[in-house]
Amino acid sequence: MQENLETWHKRLGHTNYRNMHKLISNDAVRGLPKLEVKEKLRGDCQVGKQTQVSHQQFSQVTASRVLDLLHMDLMGLVQVERIGGKKYIYVCVDDYSRYTWVEVLREKSDAFAPFKQLATQIQREQETHIIRIRSDHDKEFENAKLDEYCSQEGIKHEFSAPITPQQNDIVERKNRIIQEMARVMLHSKKMPIKFWGEAVNTACHIHNRITLRPGTNNTTYEIWRGRKPNVQYFHIFGSVCYILADREPRHKFDVKGEKWIFLGYSRNYRALRVYNKRTQVIMESIKVKVVDEEAEHTETEPEEPVTPTVIDSGRIP
Repeated sequence: MQENLETWHKRLGHTNYRNMHKLISNDAVRGLPKLEVKEKLRGDCQVGKQTQVSHQQFSQVTASRVLDLLHMDLMGLVQVERIGGKKYIYVCVDDYSRYTWVEVLREKSDAFAPFKQLATQIQREQETHIIRIRSDHDKEFENAKLDEYCSQEGIKHEFSAPITPQQNDIVERKNRIIQEMARVMLHSKKMPIKFWGEAVNTACHIHNRITLRPGTNNTTYEIWRGRKPNVQYFHIFGSVCYILADREPRHKFDVKGEKWIFLGYSRNYRALRVYNKRTQVIMESIKVKVVDEEAEHTETEPEEPVTPTVIDSGRIP
C-alpha cells in the first residue's frame, strides 16, 4: 500500500499528502485509487520546495463566473535555456475556476501572442467573453498592442500597484506552485535542467487536475470543463518508457522497442511526450509503455534544439 502511495505521489507531480487526502476523500478525480494517505517528509520535495515562512494566502474568489477576470504574469529570466532557446514562462489564471495556462517564450515581448491566441480559444470554448484582465505594469503587458486589442474586444485591463505583487497574489502563487512542482520533478529523476519547459508544462497539466478551488470540493478542471478529471493515465515525469520501433525499417530479429524518457502529456492529442536519447528527438505518441518504478537514471543533454513530431492523434481525456 505504501509503495502505491509513493508512486501516486510522484505521478501527481509530488503534490503534498494533504492535497492527496482531499482528492481521495472528496472523490474529486477519476482514476485515483482509495489509498491510505500518511504524510511524511520527503527529501526530494524538501529540496525542491523549501521556502521561507509564507505570507497569509489570499483565497477569496472575486469573480462570479469563468472569464470574469484573468490574472497574468511572466516568470523568468530562466538562466538555462529550454530546448529551442526559450527563457520565459507566461502564466494566465482564471479567477473563478483557478484554471491555469502556461506558455514558454523566447523573449518578454512575445507575451502578447499567446494571450491573444488563448483569449480566442477559451472564449470560443466557454461561449462567453473575457470581462477583465489583471497584470503588473511591466512593458510586456502595458503596451500599445495589448491596449488596442483590449479596446477592440471590450476587455478592461486592470493593473496591480507598482512594487506590490501581493495585489496579483493569485497568479504569483500559481507561479511558485508550478515552479516548485517542476523543480521537484526534474531533480527527483536527475533530469537535465534544459528540460525545465517540459517539466513546467507537465506541472501545469497535473496542477489543473488535482487542485481543489478554495471554498469547494471541486477541482479547477471540473469547474472549468464541467466534469471530473481523469488521472488514471498519469505517469512519473522522467521515467523510462518503451515505444514501438515502427518508424524505421527493421529486420526480422531486430528489437521491436526502444528505450525513451517520458516528458509529459500532449496539449492537443491523446498522446504522451517522449525523448529519445539516441536520436535526441522529442515526439508525441500513444504507442508508449511507461515504467514508473524503473531504476533512477542520469540523462544527457541533447546537442541540438529538437522539434516535437506528432505521430498519433486523439483528444486528451
